[in-house]
Amino acid sequence: MKSVQLLVTTAVLLCAMTAAAQDTMPASSHVMVEKAQVKWKPASGALNKGAETAVLSGNPGMPGPFVMRIKMPAGYKIAPHWHPRNENVTVISGTLSLGMGETFDVNAAKPLAAGGFALLPAEMRHFAWTKDGATIQIHGMGPFQIIYVNPADDPSKKASSQ
Repeated sequence: MKSVQLLVTTAVLLCAMTAAAQDTMPASSHVMVEKAQVKWKPASGALNKGAETAVLSGNPGMPGPFVMRIKMPAGYKIAPHWHPRNENVTVISGTLSLGMGETFDVNAAKPLAAGGFALLPAEMRHFAWTKDGATIQIHGMGPFQIIYVNPADDPSKKASSQ
Protein backbone atom coordinates (compact mmCIF):
# COMPACT_ATOMS: atom_id res chain seq x y z
CA MET A 1 0.00 0.00 0.00
CA LYS A 2 2.82 2.42 0.87
CA SER A 3 4.52 1.71 -2.46
CA VAL A 4 1.30 2.63 -4.30
CA GLN A 5 1.05 5.89 -2.32
CA LEU A 6 4.70 6.64 -3.09
CA LEU A 7 4.13 5.91 -6.78
CA VAL A 8 1.05 8.19 -6.91
CA THR A 9 2.88 10.97 -5.03
CA THR A 10 5.86 10.69 -7.38
CA ALA A 11 3.59 10.79 -10.44
CA VAL A 12 1.79 13.90 -9.15
CA LEU A 13 5.12 15.64 -8.44
CA LEU A 14 6.46 14.76 -11.90
CA CYS A 15 3.32 16.17 -13.53
CA ALA A 16 3.62 19.38 -11.50
CA MET A 17 7.32 19.74 -12.33
CA THR A 18 6.64 19.11 -16.04
CA ALA A 19 3.88 21.75 -16.06
CA ALA A 20 6.14 24.25 -14.29
CA ALA A 21 8.96 23.56 -16.74
CA GLN A 22 6.63 24.07 -19.72
CA ASP A 23 5.78 27.56 -18.41
CA THR A 24 9.45 28.55 -18.66
CA MET A 25 10.35 26.66 -21.84
CA PRO A 26 10.95 28.80 -24.91
CA ALA A 27 8.56 28.59 -27.85
CA SER A 28 9.48 25.99 -30.45
CA SER A 29 10.15 28.78 -32.94
CA HIS A 30 10.41 32.54 -32.83
CA VAL A 31 7.49 34.82 -33.70
CA MET A 32 7.87 38.09 -35.57
CA VAL A 33 4.79 39.96 -36.76
CA GLU A 34 4.89 43.21 -38.73
CA LYS A 35 1.99 45.60 -38.18
CA ALA A 36 0.62 44.87 -41.68
CA GLN A 37 0.63 41.12 -40.92
CA VAL A 38 -1.64 41.35 -37.87
CA LYS A 39 -4.82 39.40 -38.68
CA TRP A 40 -7.78 41.18 -37.11
CA LYS A 41 -11.10 39.40 -36.55
CA PRO A 42 -14.38 40.73 -35.18
CA ALA A 43 -14.57 40.24 -31.41
CA SER A 44 -16.76 37.40 -30.22
CA GLY A 45 -17.42 35.49 -27.05
CA ALA A 46 -16.96 37.57 -23.92
CA LEU A 47 -16.26 40.87 -25.73
CA ASN A 48 -18.96 43.22 -27.01
CA LYS A 49 -19.41 43.67 -30.75
CA GLY A 50 -17.48 46.50 -32.33
CA ALA A 51 -14.02 45.46 -31.17
CA GLU A 52 -11.53 43.42 -33.15
CA THR A 53 -9.03 40.89 -31.83
CA ALA A 54 -5.76 39.45 -33.12
CA VAL A 55 -3.70 36.65 -31.60
CA LEU A 56 0.04 37.23 -32.10
CA SER A 57 1.41 34.25 -30.20
CA GLY A 58 0.10 31.18 -28.41
CA ASN A 59 -3.57 30.36 -27.90
CA PRO A 60 -5.43 32.42 -25.27
CA GLY A 61 -7.94 29.58 -24.84
CA MET A 62 -5.32 27.00 -23.88
CA PRO A 63 -2.85 26.65 -21.02
CA GLY A 64 0.44 28.43 -21.70
CA PRO A 65 1.75 31.84 -22.70
CA PHE A 66 -0.15 34.01 -25.18
CA VAL A 67 -0.06 37.50 -26.68
CA MET A 68 -3.15 39.10 -28.21
CA ARG A 69 -4.41 42.53 -29.21
CA ILE A 70 -7.80 44.16 -28.95
CA LYS A 71 -8.75 47.13 -31.12
CA MET A 72 -11.67 49.09 -29.63
CA PRO A 73 -13.68 51.84 -31.35
CA ALA A 74 -14.57 55.18 -29.74
CA GLY A 75 -17.01 54.80 -26.85
CA TYR A 76 -16.27 51.08 -26.33
CA LYS A 77 -16.89 49.77 -22.80
CA ILE A 78 -16.04 46.55 -20.98
CA ALA A 79 -18.25 46.03 -17.92
CA PRO A 80 -16.79 45.12 -14.50
CA HIS A 81 -15.11 41.74 -14.67
CA TRP A 82 -12.14 39.72 -13.46
CA HIS A 83 -9.71 37.06 -14.68
CA PRO A 84 -8.49 33.87 -12.95
CA ARG A 85 -4.86 34.79 -13.85
CA ASN A 86 -2.89 38.03 -14.02
CA GLU A 87 -3.69 40.25 -16.98
CA ASN A 88 -0.87 42.35 -18.45
CA VAL A 89 -2.11 45.24 -20.60
CA THR A 90 -0.02 47.54 -22.79
CA VAL A 91 -1.69 50.40 -24.66
CA ILE A 92 -0.45 50.36 -28.26
CA SER A 93 -2.45 53.37 -29.49
CA GLY A 94 -5.13 55.72 -28.21
CA THR A 95 -6.11 55.92 -24.56
CA LEU A 96 -7.69 53.19 -22.43
CA SER A 97 -9.31 54.17 -19.15
CA LEU A 98 -9.20 51.54 -16.41
CA GLY A 99 -11.16 51.53 -13.19
CA MET A 100 -11.12 49.16 -10.23
CA GLY A 101 -14.21 47.78 -8.53
CA GLU A 102 -17.48 46.04 -9.21
CA THR A 103 -19.38 49.12 -10.47
CA PHE A 104 -18.74 50.82 -13.80
CA ASP A 105 -17.91 54.47 -13.07
CA VAL A 106 -16.39 56.57 -15.86
CA ASN A 107 -15.22 59.16 -13.32
CA ALA A 108 -13.33 56.55 -11.26
CA ALA A 109 -11.35 55.28 -14.25
CA LYS A 110 -7.77 56.43 -14.83
CA PRO A 111 -6.62 57.07 -18.42
CA LEU A 112 -3.64 55.12 -19.71
CA ALA A 113 -2.16 56.57 -22.92
CA ALA A 114 -0.19 54.84 -25.68
CA GLY A 115 2.93 53.23 -24.25
CA GLY A 116 1.33 52.78 -20.82
CA PHE A 117 1.18 49.45 -19.00
CA ALA A 118 -1.09 47.93 -16.35
CA LEU A 119 -0.82 44.69 -14.39
CA LEU A 120 -4.22 43.57 -13.15
CA PRO A 121 -3.75 40.80 -10.58
CA ALA A 122 -5.83 37.63 -10.75
CA GLU A 123 -9.38 38.10 -9.48
CA MET A 124 -9.12 41.92 -9.25
CA ARG A 125 -12.46 43.40 -10.27
CA HIS A 126 -12.01 46.08 -12.93
CA PHE A 127 -13.61 47.71 -15.96
CA ALA A 128 -12.41 49.58 -19.03
CA TRP A 129 -13.54 52.06 -21.64
CA THR A 130 -12.12 54.25 -24.35
CA LYS A 131 -13.49 57.65 -25.30
CA ASP A 132 -11.73 57.99 -28.67
CA GLY A 133 -10.70 54.39 -29.42
CA ALA A 134 -7.67 52.34 -28.39
CA THR A 135 -5.61 49.31 -29.32
CA ILE A 136 -4.22 47.27 -26.46
CA GLN A 137 -1.98 44.25 -26.17
CA ILE A 138 -2.67 41.63 -23.54
CA HIS A 139 -0.19 38.96 -22.55
CA GLY A 140 -0.25 36.32 -19.87
CA MET A 141 -0.79 32.66 -19.19
CA GLY A 142 -3.83 30.96 -20.64
CA PRO A 143 -6.46 29.98 -20.61
CA PHE A 144 -7.56 33.64 -20.71
CA GLN A 145 -11.06 34.14 -19.34
CA ILE A 146 -13.27 37.16 -18.73
CA ILE A 147 -15.70 36.60 -15.87
CA TYR A 148 -18.24 39.38 -15.53
CA VAL A 149 -19.27 40.57 -12.06
CA ASN A 150 -22.85 40.73 -13.35
CA PRO A 151 -23.45 37.69 -15.58
CA ALA A 152 -26.02 39.73 -17.54
CA ASP A 153 -23.12 41.87 -18.85
CA ASP A 154 -21.46 38.85 -20.53
CA PRO A 155 -21.97 39.17 -24.32
CA SER A 156 -21.46 35.41 -24.77
CA LYS A 157 -24.46 34.74 -22.53
CA LYS A 158 -26.57 37.34 -24.37
CA ALA A 159 -25.77 35.71 -27.72
CA SER A 160 -26.60 32.21 -26.49
CA SER A 161 -29.96 33.30 -25.01
CA GLN A 162 -31.19 34.84 -28.29
